[in-house]
Amino acid sequence: MVCPYCNNDMIKGKILGNQIKLKWIPDGQKVSFTGLTKYDDEIVLKNSGGMGRPQTESFMCKQCNKLIVDL
Repeated sequence: MVCPYCNNDMIKGKILGNQIKLKWIPDGQKVSFTGLTKYDDEIVLKNSGGMGRPQTESFMCKQCNKLIVDL
């Protein structure tokens, strides 16, 4: 996908939630069972409490620091 802000290539990944935080990780990155593993390319979006593991596909632009998420 091409970034609509700067026209650079975007990286496909997902926004992944667990009981502790909501973060973005690139596609192909292994997700740990506990969700506590620190990934080299992870971006923590929000710390929170709760249960479950919500996730959604998204695209990230490293140039603009923007995420694109389809609803």
